[in-house]
Order: sequence, then C-alpha cells, then structure tokens
Amino acid sequence: MTLESASTAPVFATRLAHAPDVLTELTAAHDAAVQAIDPRLYDLARVRIAMLLGTQSELESRVLSADEMAKLAQWPSATEFDAQDRAVLGFVEQWVIDVASIDDDLANGVVQHLGGDGFATFIHALLVIEQRQRLRLAWQQLFEGTT
Repeated sequence: MTLESASTAPVFATRLAHAPDVLTELTAAHDAAVQAIDPRLYDLARVRIAMLLGTQSELESRVLSADEMAKLAQWPSATEFDAQDRAVLGFVEQWVIDVASIDDDLANGVVQHLGGDGFATFIHALLVIEQRQRLRLAWQQLFEGTT
C-alpha cells in the first residue's frame, strides 16, 4: 500500500497503529464532521480541498454527480452549482489558501445559507476535513518521500 493511492482511513490506521487512542479520537472527530453537515456540503468541501492540496485519493465523491465533479474547478461560473454551493466553495478556497484573509462578506455569504449555528458547525467540520488531508499529505512526504 502506498500512501498516495490508499484512501485516508487505512492510512490513518496504519500510521497510528502504535497510538490507538489518538486514532480513536481522530476517527471520532472525522465521524462527527461527516454527521454534522449535509453530505453534499461535506463532499463539496472535501473534494475541493483535495483538488487544492493535491490529495489524489480524496478526489472521488459518493454524493456529487459526474458533471459536478467535472466542473468543480470551474465552480464560480459552472451552472451545476447554486448560490449556496458557490458561497461554501468560495469560503473553502479562501480557508485553504489563506484563512487569515477571510472577510466578513465571505463568511456572511455562508451564514445566509446555513444560518449562524450552521455556519459554526460547518467551520468545525471544515477544520477536520482540511487537517485530515494535510496530515495525510505530511505522512506521505515523511514516510514515502513523495509530494
């Protein structure tokens, strides 16, 4: 199994076999994130983050259509995505590229669609999604010497 081709869950299980408590906690955080937000929003965020970070094994979706997957990189103008999708994707991209420069307009765009509590829940899930992929990429670099 190479880290690049394996899905994320087995990579975590392999790399954290010596630390089962850590694996349990990270798995619980991931499971909570999956359950906390709409499956479509979860996959929009997860797959778009994978595109931006180059996490190849995360570039599949159980929820998004083939057309949506094909047009995800062109989300600002693609007709496959509605206003909520665009608000979420704009926020996700800025989160990954430079979280410190997220402005009120970008955040309020998501709040308009998800509400205040929904926005807070989305932020918590987004943190788990992104950090899971970044940790996976770090392990790939460390243990296989790939980028």
